[in-house]
Amino acid sequence: KGKYPLLFCTSHKNAVGEDDILGGDEVKAQVIEFNLIKFKLLDEDIYLVAATLRPETLFGVTNVWVNPEADYVLVKVDGEKWIISEKAAFKLSYQDRKIEIVEKFKGEKLIGRKVYSPLDNRELLVLPAPFVDPNNASGIVYSVPAHAPYDWAALVDLKRNPEEAEKYGISASEIEAIQPISIIEIAGYSEYPAKDACEKHEVESQTDYEKLDRATEEIYKAEFYNGVLKDNCGEFAGYRISDVKDKVIEEFRSRGFLDVMYEVTALKKPVICRCGGEVIAAILPDQWFIDYSNERWKQLARECLANMAIIPEFHRRLFEYTIEWLRERPCARKRGIGTKLPFDPEWIIESLSDSTIYMAFYTVIHQIKRHRIKADQLTESFWDYVLLGKGDREKVSKETGIPPKTLDKLRLHFEYWYPVDLRHTAPPHITNHLTFFIFHHAAIFDEDKWPRAISINAIVSGREGRKMSKSYGNIIPLADVSRKYSTDLYRLYISSDADIKTEMDWREARVAATAKNLQRFWETAIKIIELPNGKGRVNRIIDKWLTSKLNTKIKNATEHIENFEIRSAIFKTLNESLEEIEKYFSYIEATRSSPNARLLKRYIETVTRMLAPVIPHVCEELWHRMGHKRTIVKAKWPSPDESRINVELEKAFDQVENLISDVDEIIKVTGKKFKKLYVYVAAEWKYKLLNAISRIYEEEGSLNPRILMPRLMKDEQFRRYGKQVSKIISEICKRGELWKYCGRDLEYKILKMLRSYIAKRLQLEKVYVVYEEKARYDPKGKAAQSMPGRAALYLE
Repeated sequence: KGKYPLLFCTSHKNAVGEDDILGGDEVKAQVIEFNLIKFKLLDEDIYLVAATLRPETLFGVTNVWVNPEADYVLVKVDGEKWIISEKAAFKLSYQDRKIEIVEKFKGEKLIGRKVYSPLDNRELLVLPAPFVDPNNASGIVYSVPAHAPYDWAALVDLKRNPEEAEKYGISASEIEAIQPISIIEIAGYSEYPAKDACEKHEVESQTDYEKLDRATEEIYKAEFYNGVLKDNCGEFAGYRISDVKDKVIEEFRSRGFLDVMYEVTALKKPVICRCGGEVIAAILPDQWFIDYSNERWKQLARECLANMAIIPEFHRRLFEYTIEWLRERPCARKRGIGTKLPFDPEWIIESLSDSTIYMAFYTVIHQIKRHRIKADQLTESFWDYVLLGKGDREKVSKETGIPPKTLDKLRLHFEYWYPVDLRHTAPPHITNHLTFFIFHHAAIFDEDKWPRAISINAIVSGREGRKMSKSYGNIIPLADVSRKYSTDLYRLYISSDADIKTEMDWREARVAATAKNLQRFWETAIKIIELPNGKGRVNRIIDKWLTSKLNTKIKNATEHIENFEIRSAIFKTLNESLEEIEKYFSYIEATRSSPNARLLKRYIETVTRMLAPVIPHVCEELWHRMGHKRTIVKAKWPSPDESRINVELEKAFDQVENLISDVDEIIKVTGKKFKKLYVYVAAEWKYKLLNAISRIYEEEGSLNPRILMPRLMKDEQFRRYGKQVSKIISEICKRGELWKYCGRDLEYKILKMLRSYIAKRLQLEKVYVVYEEKARYDPKGKAAQSMPGRAALYLE
């Protein structure tokens, strides 16, 4: 309990958190501290108070900027006379300051006045600058044109257009006399880094806000981490800015010309409460906080995070960063919905602070209801026993009136379900709710009950390329989803169109394409379910291929699911399955075989089980049509039979499809019609060569012709083909990898078996498959170009 700056709604007079702010986590509102530098007016006991985040730059001040159109006030702040913007006075009135407004006026009244530099009593002009925002901090800015891009641009504007200053009685010569003062040395920049940045970002005036913001961010970051103060910075000369900033603030405060005020920073301003009131920075008396700055507690949070899986892993850095900067967090307010603060019933616990270990409550609430335990029985000792295992069971039972066996049952349920295996939510919660979740579990529970994993799913952020927003009228209410799209279509689309790392843009054309895929799956499944268990001639090779593909699919999809790669899992399970079944029927037709109904039914049953988590309603209906009585929800996820995965066979069939793709491309490029295709399968020695290269690659870890060639030339069978070997090695090394290929005889066998399939796909009359060394018909000498897995081709 104490006084700390916080986000505050000026309408309902309460501290607010992310849940209370319009735009919530997206605007990323937070409180920052500005340093206020007091510039005394000549011959008056009044201070122009300028705000800055970089007090070390005061050594390079050349003038003071005021917005001539803005509203300013002469105000007594704790008895001292200040000139600040009217808005700044309003904000300071909420920051534990005694405010008394003496006079209101426009900023133009100040233009041309002079102030003393608090460092050396130099006289500085007050000049006009439209870029000065009266709603930000004090509404007054001191100018350091050598190191601040906005100041450089504003000074250049005045020198180009001296008549702007002359309107206020300031001569062109006075403006021209103002020269930048370089105070920071930084590698890669000239004496005036702000000038360099303005030129780089093509800034034309002080109203080029986006360009100036980029230039400012570049310079401030570069100077903070790498800048060194020059000799004209007094006792701080030679120090890095990152090392000396706090010392500068301490020195300036001790000399009486530095004060502070708090301001709200956000990605979008002004920051508005959901009630419509403006959110500002305020300091409230007797405000309740959770002190996340406690170093012992921070260390526990670090340890908890280090032992957790963060999915995707790249989010871990933001968790680490949040743990470090998180300090005093207001946790209560005096109005609204919520739980009363136990320490002070006049206060209500803020929502994000009150929702960090509720998962523990889920583990026992069903038992609390079942045993009709009343709210007044849920004492502190009850929760200590059930959640923490602390206290004497008999004493807790006597105090609460809950039977000992019931207490044990509740404790057993908690022990069964905890710890949290996975907490799933969206990225905006990382810097608040999720980090609180880590802190609070680390503080309350023993290490074996700390959460094990957090997964972060990017959100559906846009529709048809435009951000989703109520103001644009393009929001899709979840209540309308089942009516407009169907639940399964919605689930399939959001799961398959973007992965967990990627924000999703809702596109109706892609929804329609997904609907077609879903319909295709249904029709394919029904076709297979209705197949009679015939006794026709089956093709064992094609059946082995489909069996291998099914088990490979189970293995790969399971790995994707376990790694939260849902999109990839769906592609393997749905898209590839539809392609494989279509190819299976085409292969069967081409070989004049009969479909293996039992195999196909086993295949589609397995795929249906794998898709049930995504499209449960469609899969449930198919499951029952397959003859199952129990719900598919109780069916186990399939396990792969790795003994039935035949990688060589899968490669051989893939080579057929690759060959068709290559020939199709040749036909398109030439624009000719062909009748015959000659396929030349490579000579035996080439397969042996690639096998030898593969072994050397495994030993050496790289493909280097200087290593490969000498070792291969030691072998007589390769030395005979020296020039060809050299050419093959050169191609492989350029690729940086070996391509996929299967055994020679298997490649030949599958190509020959599927000749009619290849011919039909390519609209050819005849396809011939021959070994390279047996190629009697080879008018263009193509056979010699054949390679394992890449048969040579000749069309006529």
